[in-house]
Amino acid sequence: MKRIGIAVILVVALAAVALAVAGHYGVDLGPYELALNRDKKALHNKMTGFLEAIQFKDFDKAANYHNEEDRSKRNLAQLIESKFFIKPELLNIMDFRLDRVWITRAGDRGRCLTTSTVRQLNTEELRDIEAMFYWAKENGEWYLKLESSL
Repeated sequence: MKRIGIAVILVVALAAVALAVAGHYGVDLGPYELALNRDKKALHNKMTGFLEAIQFKDFDKAANYHNEEDRSKRNLAQLIESKFFIKPELLNIMDFRLDRVWITRAGDRGRCLTTSTVRQLNTEELRDIEAMFYWAKENGEWYLKLESSL
C-alpha cells in the first residue's frame, strides 16, 4: 500500500514539474497532451506557429492561420508592417515570446499578447515590440482575425 502511495505522489510531482517546465498552458508528451486549459494551449500553439512562420518569411503558411474569408482578402504585408513598424522584407525577428493568452467566458474569442525582439536589416537597432493578436473560434478551430489584428 505504501508503494502505491509513493508512486502516486511521484507521478503527481513529475506532472507538476512537466507543467512548470513546459510553459504557461501545458505540455505535449508524445501523442498525449497535458493542459490546464485546452483552448489556451491551442491558442498558444497557433500564435507561436504564426510568429514562427513570419520569422522565417513563410507567408503562405502564415496565411493559413486565417479563415477562408480572411485568406481571400489578406494583406499580410500590411499586417506585419502595422505590428512591427518595419516593412516585411526588412524585418528580422530575432526572438519572440507569448506573454499572455485570454479567452472570453463563452470560449469563442481570444487574444494573445506577444513581445518580439526585432531588428531592421542593415541597422544595429534592436527593439522589443509588444503586439496584440485577436482570434476567433469557428467550427471548433481557432483562426487569427485579420481585421482586428491590423
